[in-house]
Amino acid sequence: MIIDHIEKVLTRLMFQGKIRAAMCLLTETSKGNVLNTKDSVKVSVNGTKESVPVIDTLRSKHPSSQSPHSSTFLQPNEQPSLSHVKVTGAHISLISQRIQDSTGPGWCDSSHWQDALLRFGTHSRRLCDSVAVLSRCLSNSIFHWDMTQALLVNRSIALDKCPGIQPIRVGETLLHIIGKAVCYVTREDAESICGVSKLCAGLKHGIKGAIHAMNDVFTDNDDHGALMVDARNAFSLILLIGPLCYGMFEFSGLERADLFLILTEDGLNW
Repeated sequence: MIIDHIEKVLTRLMFQGKIRAAMCLLTETSKGNVLNTKDSVKVSVNGTKESVPVIDTLRSKHPSSQSPHSSTFLQPNEQPSLSHVKVTGAHISLISQRIQDSTGPGWCDSSHWQDALLRFGTHSRRLCDSVAVLSRCLSNSIFHWDMTQALLVNRSIALDKCPGIQPIRVGETLLHIIGKAVCYVTREDAESICGVSKLCAGLKHGIKGAIHAMNDVFTDNDDHGALMVDARNAFSLILLIGPLCYGMFEFSGLERADLFLILTEDGLNW
């Protein structure tokens, strides 16, 4: 019975093009099982393994935010220029062939959107053009939250990483397609502007160059060292507000903005 079930699941994954998931099923190397909030997992507490409820572990990973001091923010000298993002139906068609997403809150996974965007001829091309129009609107203008709330909703789940727990959000596949298309169109500009200062922009061989550079620093200087700090909740506590502040500055050249941040010596006011 178990062998028949594995055979059916393997066949389904192969027909759907999910080769990696099929290989993990065969080799039994799949990790990241979904946990229930009532389950208990073993985590390291003060050097000892203790059984802790999943919900308590998730709460510890999301502490209340704190307002950072004004000195922690960069002081930009001039307002950056905004470029018009041009996403076409061809970009949407290309990106939709590469995605492999799970089911989001709208219960439409990557297979559903690939069928709708690629396999119905003229109707699929019209849908690709419509998604491209939505991508351009989201990239080049500001919408009220009520107009995009359903698109930005995520389904939160907890994964067992063996050991540890990783909270992730499963969003709408349509939003993933739009985001990938925008990144595809603006990738060269991002690499050119960020250069070697922001390796996450996709600079080729950037990580390798950073490793060799740091290796040379420690090799040539015997008095240099590295200070390791516990920053596991730094993003939730402080850094979450930083990107929001930078984002509002980036889009301050648009016609209107619904959110205003006031930066004072005492912190950040909303």
